[in-house]
Amino acid sequence: MHIIVHGIWDDEVREHTLEVLPEIFSRHGMPFRLVADYFDVEKSIAHHT
Repeated sequence: MHIIVHGIWDDEVREHTLEVLPEIFSRHGMPFRLVADYFDVEKSIAHHT
């Protein structure tokens, strides 16, 4: 799943997304498991400057 949001810092998008994904997957009878997390604070900051 890719989440794209404009106007909010990447770390906030990541935090809020990770909060809701388990519930969303559960509603559809699917297990949620984070396999890889490629979030990089330095790249996130560089992207916004």
